[in-house]
Amino acid sequence: MEKWKFIVTTSAKGEAEKGEEAQALATELGALYVPRNKMPMPKLKETYQTDTVVLVTREGIEADTERGRCFFHLNMAQLRTQNIDRGAGDHMVEAMGLKEGMSVLDCTMGLASDAVVASYIVGASGKVVGVEKSPIVHLIVSRGKADFVCEDERLTEAVKRIQAIQGDALEYLRAQADGSFDVVYFDPMFRAPVYTSANFKPMRSIVETDAVSTEMVREAMRVAKYRVVMKETKDSEEFARLGFTKRCGGKYSRIQFGVMEKEDYDG
Repeated sequence: MEKWKFIVTTSAKGEAEKGEEAQALATELGALYVPRNKMPMPKLKETYQTDTVVLVTREGIEADTERGRCFFHLNMAQLRTQNIDRGAGDHMVEAMGLKEGMSVLDCTMGLASDAVVASYIVGASGKVVGVEKSPIVHLIVSRGKADFVCEDERLTEAVKRIQAIQGDALEYLRAQADGSFDVVYFDPMFRAPVYTSANFKPMRSIVETDAVSTEMVREAMRVAKYRVVMKETKDSEEFARLGFTKRCGGKYSRIQFGVMEKEDYDG
């Protein structure tokens, strides 16, 4: 049997109603569609020699990876927006200097938790664009946000407003005009993993793990009107390598944000 990077099928209970959708999705992704036929997940992976299975379920799109299931979920975004409404600060929002009406380009969208918070702050008059290189992660987010509804109408609208784009961040940056976004943001896959979410481990199997390059930072500074922000672990050497001398974040947090102001940039 040929080895596949990933295959597409349905959930065990959803084959009758989701089979055609799964076939269409496999064609869209250039992957193999496999009828489920009640086959257990371990057997599917063994038969098609893959660690990743994209599932079309009644609840949405999921990916079963070697590290677990990956699906669209707000993670900490909902709690963060609730804390903001209570008057508590948010380190990412502060690092970006976000206000209503601003525009943000998230070059490493992932499952869009940070993009959701940014969209919540900038509101309907603002704009948040998220670029994700992994076609599987982009698919999970784009389908997930389209179907997302919660009791908080403002949060629901913030999720749906995010413009999710599948592609390479550097190529996207190169195509943007000077100063076309107020803030450009990087949240790369950490060199040293920090697992704060049950949904993070499985995602690591299906996202790109390339480090941010100096060229990406240069392009980001050209595209940004005010600043470029990068999220990394507190002790990461990436800040120094890429020229982020200013940092902010919680005193006891393992995460910090590097901030590069447009007015201070000499690259």
